[in-house]
Amino acid sequence: MGSFNDFLDAVDNIIEDGKKRKIIHLFTGEDNFEGNRIQLNNKELVNFGSCSYLGLEFDKRLKAGAIEAVTKFGTQFSSSRSYVSLGLYTELEQLFNQMFGAHCIVTPTTTLGHIAAIPVLVNDEDAVIVDHQVHSSVQTAVSLLKPRGVHVELVRHNKMDDLEKKIIQLRTKHKRIWYMADGIYSMYGDACPMADIERLLKKYKQFHAYIDDAHGTSWYGENGKGYVLSQMDLHERMVVVASLAKSFAVGGGVLMLPNKYTESKIRNCGGPMIFSGPLQPANLGAAIASAKIHLSPEIKQYQQALWDNIKYTKRVIADLDLPCVSLSDSPVFFIGVSLPKIGYATIEQLMNKGHYVNLGIYPAVPLKNTGIRFTITRLHTKAQIKSLLQDMKMILNEVIAAHDFSYEKIYKAFRRSMKPRLSIASKKSDNQQLKVSRYQCINEVDKQLWNSLFHSQGIIDHNALGLLQQTFSNNIRKEHNWEFEYILIKDEQQKIVLATFLTVSLNKDDMMSSREVSAEVELARQADPYYLTSEVLSVGTPLTEGQQLYLDRKHPLWKTALNQLLEIISKKQTERKINQVVIRDFEDPDTVLEKIFIDNGFLKYKLPDNNYIDDLDWNDMEEFRQLLSKNSYTNFRREVKRNLDKFEVSVNNNPSTEDIRHWYSLYMNIRGKNLTINTFDLPCKLFDMMANSEDWVTIELFPKKEYILPEYDNKAIGVAFLQKNGNTLNAAIGGIDYKYQETYRAYLCLLYQILLWAKANNFDRLNLGYTADREKRKISAKQSTVYAFMQIQDDFNMRVIAQTSAKAKRVAV
Repeated sequence: MGSFNDFLDAVDNIIEDGKKRKIIHLFTGEDNFEGNRIQLNNKELVNFGSCSYLGLEFDKRLKAGAIEAVTKFGTQFSSSRSYVSLGLYTELEQLFNQMFGAHCIVTPTTTLGHIAAIPVLVNDEDAVIVDHQVHSSVQTAVSLLKPRGVHVELVRHNKMDDLEKKIIQLRTKHKRIWYMADGIYSMYGDACPMADIERLLKKYKQFHAYIDDAHGTSWYGENGKGYVLSQMDLHERMVVVASLAKSFAVGGGVLMLPNKYTESKIRNCGGPMIFSGPLQPANLGAAIASAKIHLSPEIKQYQQALWDNIKYTKRVIADLDLPCVSLSDSPVFFIGVSLPKIGYATIEQLMNKGHYVNLGIYPAVPLKNTGIRFTITRLHTKAQIKSLLQDMKMILNEVIAAHDFSYEKIYKAFRRSMKPRLSIASKKSDNQQLKVSRYQCINEVDKQLWNSLFHSQGIIDHNALGLLQQTFSNNIRKEHNWEFEYILIKDEQQKIVLATFLTVSLNKDDMMSSREVSAEVELARQADPYYLTSEVLSVGTPLTEGQQLYLDRKHPLWKTALNQLLEIISKKQTERKINQVVIRDFEDPDTVLEKIFIDNGFLKYKLPDNNYIDDLDWNDMEEFRQLLSKNSYTNFRREVKRNLDKFEVSVNNNPSTEDIRHWYSLYMNIRGKNLTINTFDLPCKLFDMMANSEDWVTIELFPKKEYILPEYDNKAIGVAFLQKNGNTLNAAIGGIDYKYQETYRAYLCLLYQILLWAKANNFDRLNLGYTADREKRKISAKQSTVYAFMQIQDDFNMRVIAQTSAKAKRVAV
């Protein structure tokens, strides 16, 4: 994906969509409620979204504890804990020491607990390995380490063999190696393999573990000490963190530390322990009451009641054959639906039936791994659980059929091998009114028809695609082999509704990242050229630009045609196990189109601006000057006009093999310096093909005799390959000798010569492509904002890129 702003925009769009559908950012009604029923949107619903798994929030003793504390100490005690703490803290932390068998610190929230502890625990000489599904609050705290230069990297979720390999790699370079993980993961409810953690702690003395057991506390283990500490005793090199805002039924967090020294250091140095406010009296009073319940035999009864509900839920899920992603023993369940549109429709109908559940969607999970997340508490009755699951199955069947989807596709989206026992009959669709034709070679497609659809676009006319397909076939390097497919969708009258072409190619995952990030990643690629690379299924190619998807929006079946294309893409993605899908380029897509893509699991992100010149109706330099802003003309006069007489330009229609190899070396000069869009090097074979095609023009730039610099070899110092598509000229690839760029601004002079050639040959538009916007504006180029829609099946590599981004920014500073 692109910048952090793209990420924020994507999240904002998804959340706003959910708000409009009235399924997220909700508020309960003003009426009193007790138990597991709440009022939402003026309707009473059974709450299957609560993380208070033991249902203690309505216990009279907790209420009495809160009231007594307020009566004694007021509603607030406002002081930093580094100065004065309310005496209730001492009692509560002593109870926790007994409950967890550790040195405990109570924090205002679990997030603030992480922020207090992690920067103090981790030294500059340490390394941190983060499970890529660890809770966002842990990741937030870890991000505070990066400006200090602490080495941070990700490991795939619960991959203990990968974790051990990283420990071995890092232990000679770092003093200690920390692993950050969750005890019970909040989305799928799966658990950290604590037996492996214990084994690694015993095997590697430098290994330390930091586990957030927020979702495992209270309902699991003796006295509710949690999942983690039920699997092993607190190790001397381990820290466990719990939330008080879930099963414990109050608010705040608690750090469980192995010794007094570590406890004291965090109290003294942890930022939130100094600068954040404390828990208030009501919260502390209720927490003390809850802790006493946990330390009594009564807690076992509550835990057993919840366990009975969990076992019953698992049994009903199995009987109904619901696609549960992780059928663990936790009270967190996730029913996979794959696409957001399936999730939205299912949630809306479940709420109409009186069940409140959560939508698991991006950024909590990849967009194509959307699901229905629900939680079970002690307060639920078996009748409520059965009603929810039966309604869910019925609704899911109806929604899947209505959207022409299937359980098989859901299982494949989550890469699960589960097989459904029930097939769903799809509704009768408009698909039968459309005919899909698919071709493996552009020569199979009618040339006149194709060119009528993509006339005067980018390098996507019939001949250009034939050249690209021939170039990117049968090569040695895998990045130089692209798989092409051409798709035409017609109605019953043979009218084209949709046309496009797809490619499968190997791309660099940091292609759209910043220069600094790509520079950092390229260092790793010196040892492994294919580090952080993925196969991408794309509309268009890594080389082409412009409108690569023809869609007749006036046709009544255009949405059906688009959904058919998305179905083709999805099937191909699944069959080939391709991680990324990209559909591009769109100039400011409207909300209708955007909604279709998001509902089908795509995120919108901004591409670099596309540069073009569409005003070629001028006769001389003076008229051209009128097209430029005052600032642009000043730059043009200083950097272009004053250097034009230093160069000669020629069109080479009959190049030698030596010429072509030289042109390739000029291209590699630019490629070596340009990380703005980080792609693989193009093959020299492409330059041979372009040089010998009638649809392509090669412009060379030579220095005049009096401006020759030392070591000149009588060869071009600049080259540009131009492709003709109707009335449009596409400047595709260029190269430059940087000695002449630094001295005589050769790149700008070459751009201007391209402009003059386009005008002289009566083209209506000159496409100058991505990047170098500032330079291109100096010759009157305009910029159009271009977007793409991306779908990522496995976001691990993107998270690694995000980690690299923070490191690169630190280095840059």
